[in-house]
Parts: sequence; C-alpha cells; structure tokens
Amino acid sequence: MAEPLADTDKRTRNAWLTVDTLWFALIIGVLIRSLLKPNSGTVFPIFQTAGGRWLHGENLYSGGTDYLYSPLVAALFSPLALLPYWLANIVWRLGVVAAYLAAVRVWLRDGAARIPAKNHALVFLILLPLSVGSINNAQANPLVVALVMFAIIAVRSTRWAVAAVCVGIIAYLKIYPLAAGLLLCVIFPRKLSWRIFAVLFAFGALSFVLQKPAYVAEQYHNWVATRRVDERHFDVMNRPRDLWTLLAACGIELNLHLYFFIQILGGGIIAALCFVGRLKKWGNDRLLTLIFTLVCCWMLLLGPATESSTYILLAPAISLAAVEAFSRPFPQWMRALVAAALTILIGGAAFIAFAGRRRDLWSMSVQQIGTVMFAVFALAWVFRDSLWQSEKDVAKPVA
Repeated sequence: MAEPLADTDKRTRNAWLTVDTLWFALIIGVLIRSLLKPNSGTVFPIFQTAGGRWLHGENLYSGGTDYLYSPLVAALFSPLALLPYWLANIVWRLGVVAAYLAAVRVWLRDGAARIPAKNHALVFLILLPLSVGSINNAQANPLVVALVMFAIIAVRSTRWAVAAVCVGIIAYLKIYPLAAGLLLCVIFPRKLSWRIFAVLFAFGALSFVLQKPAYVAEQYHNWVATRRVDERHFDVMNRPRDLWTLLAACGIELNLHLYFFIQILGGGIIAALCFVGRLKKWGNDRLLTLIFTLVCCWMLLLGPATESSTYILLAPAISLAAVEAFSRPFPQWMRALVAAALTILIGGAAFIAFAGRRRDLWSMSVQQIGTVMFAVFALAWVFRDSLWQSEKDVAKPVA
C-alpha cells in the first residue's frame, strides 16, 4: 500500500528541519570557536594578510605567509583586509559555506542528480560529517568544489559564459581544478574552449588593472617560482594525502618523474572516457556525472597538493552518489561499494580529527582508500547502461 501523501510530506519536512538544525548548529559553533580562538586551527589569517600585502604592494610569497594562490586572488581578498579581523573572518566563512550549500541545492533542484525530492535532505545530512574539518579551518576548498559544480550546472543549462567564468575563477584560485574545465572542453569544444581562454586572459589582465603592472608581473613570477619548488612528497611529516602516500604504504616507492607521468595519464584517461562517451552519444547528464565524479577523484588522488581537509572536494559527489544508489535500482554490490567508501571517508575524517598527529603511512592513507573505492563505483556507474535508460536527454546526443 502506498504511503499517504500527507505522511510523506510531514516526514520530508521533519527531515529538513533536522538537517537544517544540524547545519545551523555547525555553522554557529564554528563561528563562535573562531571568535574565541581567532588564530587557532584556521588558515584565514593567510588570506587576510595576502589582501593587505596586495593593497600595500608587498611581496605575497615571502615572510612565511604560506600563501599559495595567485596574485588575482590576493586582490580579491583585499576587501577583507579593510575589515576588522573578526568581521572579515565571519564574512569569509559565511560566504564560502553559502556558496558550498547553494551549489549542492541547485544541483538537486536542477535535476542533475536523479534523486527523489523526499531524499534531498539525506544528501545534506551525509554531507555534514564530510565537511566539518574544512569548514572549521576556513579552507577555500568548499568554494572550489562549489565553483566546479556551478560550472557543470551552467553547462547543463547551456549558460556557456557562466561556466567559463566559474572555470576561470577556479584556475586562479587553485590551478589543478582547471582539469574540470578542460574535460568540459572535450565534450563541448566549440562552445567552451574559446570562452574559457578569453576569461583566463581577461582575469589575468584584470590583475594588472588593480595594482601597478610592474608589481603584478613580479608577483606572478614569484607565484610560478613557488609552485615549481613546492615539493612535499619526501617530507615525512607533511606528505600529501594522495596516491603517492597510499602506494608508499603498500611498499611501492616511485620517483617523481614516473609519478608526474601517472598524474598526467590519469587526467588523460578521464578525457578519453569523455571522448568515448561522446562518440557513443551518451546523454549530457551521464557525461557530466562522469566528469564531476572522476575529476574529484583525480584532484584528490593525483592532484599536487592534497591534505586531509582537501577531501571535502569529494563530499558532494559521494553524498549525491550514495543517496541516488539507494534511491534507485542499483545493483547490491554497487550499493555496498559506495556505502563502504562513504564509511571509510567519514571514519577517516573522524580519525584525523581525534588522532591527527599520527604520521605513519597507513594512518595517512585512510581517505585515499575510500576515494579509490568511490572511483571504482563511479566507473561502474557511468558505464552501466541500465542505470541511464530513464535519462531524459538520452535521445539527445551531445551537440
């Protein structure tokens, strides 16, 4: 017997009330903690200092500031340097969290995820434990994944200029998420390629308008120089939490040249899969799901700067995938696989929160194991034709 509609609506409202309360408590708790201990467990001082240095024409990449982003991003941080620290801290945190949650909400509303409305609240419930760490220390990673999602959403609705702007911001914020934009160009080369190039050029030119050109040119030179020498793979205390560390835990030691080849090869394989899907006339949702899930896995396993808090990049993808897997007729083994990956990632986040000082290879590889499992699930998902038979645009080949 079907459940009465009134009971279903009531349960949905109660679910949203619970989830909203939990997220509200998290945000308020993080803000209170950051106000009571403004310089503890946070990277926000790096951002505000960079904004102040930009305003005063000082070197962004000296003096132990740990600033890793482009000069343009420092210019965008400069308004925060004009505010009192406590207010700038609140504005930054609320802005990042708002963009992050809005991206997931729009993704669900837009229909990119084929999840019944009654289960939407569950996505945000799963998202919460995967997001606490990065939100707590004021990372930019929630903004990065939000921009990736907004770019894909814009592509799905053929808003090419919006997609290009999102990709451009990503590239100047952190270079490697540009991979998402390049993969979108594989599917829509004529629509996106020139737009992304134009946006990247325009943003670079904007940097020289916002400060003295000679100073800006010097900062770009310093930025490239610091990125070239940033190598932590042999630093036992600060190894990146990526495939390199997982392989080392398994007793497989690689040299950097081979590992760099593996990084490039991983991105090339995803691009090849996109091209194959385009040739097979997969629907847009299927292709965009492929890009979103696999590029997030690539950024974490083969990206150049993965830390424990970086794994928030995978949080929306695996939350959406897990809820969809249990909302639709997925094979039991796929449900078990995504559930196991999710459990490991949540458990890994909790382990790091309570035992973060441990530095043995296996304790630093928990999140990578969950990501590898999710990558296997994602590949099975996009290649299983039966899971896409009800796709609305399955009869519409990619333009």
